[in-house]
Amino acid sequence: MLAELRDDNRQLLSILRQQHRLCEEHGDAATMSLVDGWIGETESRIWFLFESGQASGGHS
Repeated sequence: MLAELRDDNRQLLSILRQQHRLCEEHGDAATMSLVDGWIGETESRIWFLFESGQASGGHS
């Protein structure tokens, strides 16, 4: 279950990075700033889910 959540968040991270590049291309600094925050939160969740999976013996 944790691995599935981690994978979902990795997919979300990929989408957010694409959106960030799109904002940058169009000079949308305000939205890019929001996306920056979401990227950071998503990276934190991925790390947490990875570590939680390791702590449970990888049986997530």
